[in-house]
Amino acid sequence: MNQGVIYTRGHFERANQISWEDVVKKINRDETFHKETVEVWRPNLIKLEDSTYLPGTIRLAIDEINDELPRMGLRSQNAYMFISYNVAETYGRHRDEENVLLVQSIGRMSYAFDDGSLCILDPGDSLYIPSGVYHDPRTIISDPRVTISLKIIDDQKKRNHNV
Repeated sequence: MNQGVIYTRGHFERANQISWEDVVKKINRDETFHKETVEVWRPNLIKLEDSTYLPGTIRLAIDEINDELPRMGLRSQNAYMFISYNVAETYGRHRDEENVLLVQSIGRMSYAFDDGSLCILDPGDSLYIPSGVYHDPRTIISDPRVTISLKIIDDQKKRNHNV
């Protein structure tokens, strides 16, 4: 596995309890009141950037993640939701400017890395990817899926650089 990438199986229990009803509420509310935060990236891929309206099970999942991050020496800056269905095209191979924590909520996703490793995320699984690490998200089957993506600030690394 690439240096610094951390895969954790079944860590976030509330993430796999997100309901489609709450996902639909969020899409409808964001489309109505925060249209600028809804991006349709590909025909079957939607990115929701607004993290102020988080109905029911989504709020519980985000709270669980944010409560756990300090124990890991991390904190989140922004939270996004990616919703895709069918065999959706993704961003393809890319690297992010910031550290990212991906938490699978509904369905499955896989992430391929340049060293040949592959991580498959099921609901409740998480994948921490440090900034600059190339990865290629891929849909596995045509079932719908929801992935929570958080921009992460690594306070421990930041402290080490300030010493």
